Amino acid sequence: MKKRTLYTLLIAFTLVGCTIVVANDPRYNALKLFANAHREIREHGLFATDSEALKYGAIAGMVSVLDDYSTWHDARSDSLVRRSARGHYGGFGIEIVNFGDTTMIWQVFPNSPAKTAGLMLGDRLLFADTVNLQSLTLDSVHRVLMTLPLEEVPLKIYRPSDQGVYTYNCNRAEIDVSTVTVWGRIDDISYLSIGSFNRRTTDALERALDSLTKNGVNKFIIDLRGNPGGLLNAAADCAELFLPRAGLIVSVKGVYPTDEIKGDVGPYPTEPLVFLVDGGSASGSELMVGCLQDWDRAVLVGTATFGKGFVQNIYPLRDQSSLRLTIGQYHTPSGRTFYRPETARSPDTILYTSLVYGRTIVGAGQIFPDLSSSARDCPGHLSRTIYGEGPFDFTAELLGQVPLPRLDETLTEQYWNSRHCKYSGVIPARMRELAPAHLASDPTWQKMLDVAEKAESDFDRRNSSNCFLYVVSRHLVRAGKKLQLLEEPVLSTDPALVEALRILQDLDAYQNIITGRSAPEPSIES
Repeated sequence: MKKRTLYTLLIAFTLVGCTIVVANDPRYNALKLFANAHREIREHGLFATDSEALKYGAIAGMVSVLDDYSTWHDARSDSLVRRSARGHYGGFGIEIVNFGDTTMIWQVFPNSPAKTAGLMLGDRLLFADTVNLQSLTLDSVHRVLMTLPLEEVPLKIYRPSDQGVYTYNCNRAEIDVSTVTVWGRIDDISYLSIGSFNRRTTDALERALDSLTKNGVNKFIIDLRGNPGGLLNAAADCAELFLPRAGLIVSVKGVYPTDEIKGDVGPYPTEPLVFLVDGGSASGSELMVGCLQDWDRAVLVGTATFGKGFVQNIYPLRDQSSLRLTIGQYHTPSGRTFYRPETARSPDTILYTSLVYGRTIVGAGQIFPDLSSSARDCPGHLSRTIYGEGPFDFTAELLGQVPLPRLDETLTEQYWNSRHCKYSGVIPARMRELAPAHLASDPTWQKMLDVAEKAESDFDRRNSSNCFLYVVSRHLVRAGKKLQLLEEPVLSTDPALVEALRILQDLDAYQNIITGRSAPEPSIES
């Protein structure tokens, strides 16, 4: 980079120095009050716990009043935070999630011990050696898996696809977490995704772009949907690859004097570029697309981003625990911020001007796309039906089928009629709520409810099919299935990707959006 005055990473490891506190300092009085409260609780509290729990509870309590994102991590969870920033770690090579009180495998990384052993997406973790993992929190399961003093750990799982219980012996190994994936190409257009930003992301993206351009690709779709961010400098470095001229990438204003990250003209300054974004695109993702949108360098397609424009540092404490504290706020080159408070009202809409062509762009606590399009706009009452455990388990069962079924309406129908579909109709529920009590036993009334439920179910199934098939396709991709995301029938399940392809296949339309000549009116619809 040409000039970088900001050396702070989104996750930086900084030692806290010693501070001398004198008797008339307000901090001294605060410590006295804390010691007083600690003593009273220890001596008189009926359910007083040990000093360790009180100490850590007090730290967590202090952090909880700061902002939505500052946190305290004990020694074990601190190590998990640090390894995610490195891009590689020692482990089994699985990503796990909780649905209810069950921990299941969300992803098995390629070339990992878990993949070699035979673990699969959707497997429920029952035991690690003799430790019962059922009903444990996600953090507790992480700790067990990372700290068992065994070279080879027996993992007992339940597999929904055949309802069997199996034990696999897994070794730990150094796992490389790849964050850049090339999904395919159509003519001279390539489709890539970035899952997060770690220390290896920029090199991986640059290698992918170099390989693609050498093979005739000169237009790019980069998918940042669901990308939660990561390292500040990694996101800035990725943005610099596409800068059309030397200039500001991002500035940070907060606790310390304003710092700036600036960059040179990137190696890909003119190639047509579209980013896909959604409500899961946060922090570093917003930094990257906000910068390139300000410089009129890329078209954004999708829905409004998450709104987490904060910089955080990790400060180690003397017992190996750590504080993750918010120290500043991102500002894009045009001056926009992108923080949307979780509990407060949305920020006021402010219109900004882009830096090259002077087009109007929106600032209102998030980064807003140039063109709105989503594969996942389903009615709220279908949230659990489409995004929850049901489609995940349904996909896990599909993994045993050879060949995989087509992703079309027939598959939606199959899911809707399966035991996995957790559907609860709004209209029948409202009819039951408003009906007089004596109708509960009336056969005619019950038939009316059944008709209403079937009609609503049929309507919702038809109107959520694309959304459901999109979710299933992404589950299959995580399971390692080589889906052709740029081919039918999978492509039609993703309207945002279809729109991105349309724009890049019509360079006049692309250039009109970039220059503002035929851009849609600024909108803050998400």
